Amino acid sequence: MLPLRDGDEEVMDAHMPCARFRMSFHVASNASVVLCPALVTLSLIKARRRRPMRGSIRYITPAPKLAPSAKPVNIEIPRFPFICSIVFMVVSLSLPRVECLPIANVVAFITLLRTAPLHATYIFTVDGKLLSIVTTGAGRILNERYAITGECMSKIAITHHEDVERGISDALNHLDLEPLIRGKLVAVKPNETWASADDTTGVTQPDTLRAVLRYVKQYGPRQLVVTGGSGAAETDEVFRVAGLKDVVEREEAIFVDHNRPPFTSVALDYGADVEVKGPQRSVMVNARVLEYETLIAVNQLKLHETATVTLALKNIAMSFPAADYYGHPRSQQRHRQHFFDDMHSFIAAMAKRFPVHVAVTVGHPAMIGTGPLGGHAVETGLTIASTDALAADVVGAKLLGFTAQAVRHLWEAGRLGLGETDLEQMEFPALNMRQAIETFTAAAYGERLTFEHE
Repeated sequence: MLPLRDGDEEVMDAHMPCARFRMSFHVASNASVVLCPALVTLSLIKARRRRPMRGSIRYITPAPKLAPSAKPVNIEIPRFPFICSIVFMVVSLSLPRVECLPIANVVAFITLLRTAPLHATYIFTVDGKLLSIVTTGAGRILNERYAITGECMSKIAITHHEDVERGISDALNHLDLEPLIRGKLVAVKPNETWASADDTTGVTQPDTLRAVLRYVKQYGPRQLVVTGGSGAAETDEVFRVAGLKDVVEREEAIFVDHNRPPFTSVALDYGADVEVKGPQRSVMVNARVLEYETLIAVNQLKLHETATVTLALKNIAMSFPAADYYGHPRSQQRHRQHFFDDMHSFIAAMAKRFPVHVAVTVGHPAMIGTGPLGGHAVETGLTIASTDALAADVVGAKLLGFTAQAVRHLWEAGRLGLGETDLEQMEFPALNMRQAIETFTAAAYGERLTFEHE
């Protein structure tokens, strides 16, 4: 369904997928437009909300294009207060390019704002994120269309339970996952780097994978795949030794070893930042990974001696390159590759090309001291879950003692616009950041720390 046309009056039930928004106000115009309508509309919507919103003002010329999967929901916004109309008139008359807004239109616009409600269409993507708000009413007078675009503040659900299955379920209950799962080809990617009969601490545990698969199945995916590609061993052997193969079979999921052929070359984009060159411009992957509609990364909360941390973004980026093409381990270079030359930039570019739709990171166990193998494994009982994988990784890195800027692939992913890196712009519906840090440090170091100082 397209946005409301000028004059449309239909109002539907509103569904707000989150409590707060980060928003930018866009004004679509054929010429320059005054600033005040944006400020007034933003303040109106802010007043309508129970919690505050953060916003910034900018202009665009064309109206935003909507994704094919966008879902419109129409909302009636109440009348503008009289004082806002006065402010609008004063500011508009004081701007130098007033010729684009004749006085007659100013008067008509103020009259409209005082006497008629302003209608808006909230456009949501299928994963529940706000794509845009297209308002009408003002357009009936000015023949313009105003639009607010933005997305929900990233929601990071952190839970603490001795039973990891309960912890995962409680964390995922805070997220709206049904639109991402129902009727989709869903791929769950556990951590399967390496395991032996004596040491499985570096990989996803069977109860973790089982909890995620059972949670996903309740929403009716069209097909449920467990996809794996070990870089240091044969994937099916790691799954067998770690007990993951039994879980896949019992939960009736489909196992895909994406190290196997057929292979296809995929281009990578490192963005326009002159400071980021990128180690290579393409990568060979199994063609099946291009079919995944929803990708769920199931990660261990671990340090990494090269990548600093290994969480959702690294879990996907360093597993999707097909080891049957590059070699087991990939450093053998059966075919030449350069992603170890700059692993951080490579991870960020892979995260852009293969976005993680849901990140589930568990400290069952976490690994400190070093990693991804050979470190000190500790049970923390923590689960981090989010539909913003970058934000989830930022939270995980913080628990391990790093800010986003200290983990370069997270910093680069943020500059590529792949998610939120500012903890202040995240919403924590379960444990807050301080509680999570105290819980983690108590388990890892035997002392409840806050990472705060005077």
